[in-house]
Amino acid sequence: MSLAFVPFGPYPILYPTWTLLVIVEFSLIIAAFQLVSVKYGILYSAAFAVLLAVAGETSGIENPIFVFYTNPILIDFAFGIVIFKLSNSGLFPFKLPWSGAVTLAAAAVAFGALAAVLRPFCWPALPRLLALGMPMSVLLLGVVALEQLGVFSDSKLLNFLAKCTYAIYLPHWFVAIVSEKLVAESGDSARLASVLLFVTPMAVTCVSVLVYLFAEVPLTRYLSGRFTGS
Repeated sequence: MSLAFVPFGPYPILYPTWTLLVIVEFSLIIAAFQLVSVKYGILYSAAFAVLLAVAGETSGIENPIFVFYTNPILIDFAFGIVIFKLSNSGLFPFKLPWSGAVTLAAAAVAFGALAAVLRPFCWPALPRLLALGMPMSVLLLGVVALEQLGVFSDSKLLNFLAKCTYAIYLPHWFVAIVSEKLVAESGDSARLASVLLFVTPMAVTCVSVLVYLFAEVPLTRYLSGRFTGS
């Protein structure tokens, strides 16, 4: 499984977090289908990702490598492709006044955020695709729509945090697992879980900023210099 980059125990073990691996997997899928068709490759890749996820859920195959690389989270990437195509062709297929479009987009953002916050308390057993995948896709669609409507922030802080996006994928699992252990050892305290719901993202952000500044930036600068021959 190590040769297939599949995370497994015994713990603690340092490995690329599964979200980063799924991103690499989907990137390779897109690259492969772009070789097949430049015009429709991205749509083929989205369809293939959905087929992989469906195969993983329905085949009954228990091989760890197969299970890992058919993770239903691949469908989230297909949603991302749909949002990308919509953003290029017009998010609203029907005419809306500016204020109405902004209201609809803001409602989409609010719905996605509220669904994510309420998930642990209201529908913890709901499949991830329905509980997080779809609401987060609606949230992203709303954010993209707001940006295209001219509603966005030029904050330097937010732009800096956006640069740390990929750094989030590396340490977030290790920060989140600490939160899970704290909740488990507290007897599944609802109060502690509520606090950690807000504290954990802040901790992940702080750790990610450090990873970005002291690992990603220096390493990227070094490798860029090596490949450019400078």
